[in-house]
Amino acid sequence: QQAGGGGGYGPPYLRPIEKVLKDVRNDVVSVEKAKEDYGVVIEPETFDVDLDATEKLRAQMKSQA
Repeated sequence: QQAGGGGGYGPPYLRPIEKVLKDVRNDVVSVEKAKEDYGVVIEPETFDVDLDATEKLRAQMKSQA
């Protein structure tokens, strides 16, 4: 059993989208946490990334940092 939550380097919203999606698919990170912590908006049924929403959310997170 592996668990997520280890400290990383840099702001979480800079983590590559593909890596966040992989963590969601592998049940390491929830869809909700992907959005809240990493700024990646993922459709929970299909695991499709909403790139427009992700870009907007990440820009908002960056401006608040």
